[in-house]
Amino acid sequence: MKRGTALRGAVVAGVLIGLTVLAACGPTTNGAQAPAARPVTTVTTTTQPAQPTTTVNVPPPTTVTITTPKAPQPVVAKFVPAEIYAATCGITKPAAPKAIHVSCDQVLLLRQATWSAWNRVHADGTGQLEVNDCVPDCARGKYTVHPVSIHFDTPAQTKCGAIWERAVFTFVGKPPSGADFQYPNGKPAFVYTTKPADVVSC
Repeated sequence: MKRGTALRGAVVAGVLIGLTVLAACGPTTNGAQAPAARPVTTVTTTTQPAQPTTTVNVPPPTTVTITTPKAPQPVVAKFVPAEIYAATCGITKPAAPKAIHVSCDQVLLLRQATWSAWNRVHADGTGQLEVNDCVPDCARGKYTVHPVSIHFDTPAQTKCGAIWERAVFTFVGKPPSGADFQYPNGKPAFVYTTKPADVVSC
């Protein structure tokens, strides 16, 4: 091949390649317009700065114990009997005794006496009255025990101090059989009277 011929072929080839590129990039041969470029949507993302984290230490719940003061207890006055003595068989001291020889022959004995009142006007209480049945005689008799209410009144002065002149022992339940009773309150009772002149010893 001649050098001129080769040069002309290269030029022709270059022109053809150029036309091909222009045909691809340029307008179409049928007169139609190239499609418009699509709109580009721009999305703006705003990133919030990270919020600081605060750690709070919460103390544990506290248990509070409330102590309610106790109500004051009522003050009970101490029982102090008046200085007046029982005188059923001589003077029985101290005042408000727990036991009394009701009769001097010990046929009647008061035991376990408790007193609800012993003031300068009267004395009241309860107890167990032991009664000797004196069968076949009082030395060989047997005692029976009977609950009684007790009442003393009519205080009087003696050379040995104040005494109750009147004593009443009222049977709460069944009284002993064969006894000589009085009925001052509608119930069988033993009633004794002691005058100041009857008190000969202290």
